[in-house]
Amino acid sequence: MSPKEPGLAAIEAISSDLKKQYDSPEDAEWRNHPLEWIRGQASARIGKIGRLLVQGLCERVGLQAVAVGYSLRIAKKTIQVRFSTGWSGGGFKFEQLRNESYAAVFCLGIDRKSTRLN
Repeated sequence: MSPKEPGLAAIEAISSDLKKQYDSPEDAEWRNHPLEWIRGQASARIGKIGRLLVQGLCERVGLQAVAVGYSLRIAKKTIQVRFSTGWSGGGFKFEQLRNESYAAVFCLGIDRKSTRLN
């Protein structure tokens, strides 16, 4: 392994100090959690990850779930999926519910200690 160039080492040290200023209590709570990686993704990607998680849950219980755009087809019904990783102060917020012809909305909320399915 080659040594770091001095400029990179300096930037990493400054970044480490800045991180302490910007770290929130929620960040510390999620550190080293198996689902932590999801929180750092872009919003659109988080939505896709949520759909894939719900699709995987369906398949584990024997339901065929097929991705159709931003939705899933389960048992010939189009289901809108919404995903939340929890908000500071507790609870979940499911946004951008589209006014389209869905049979149902599947809301999946996860936090460090629990999962909510509605």
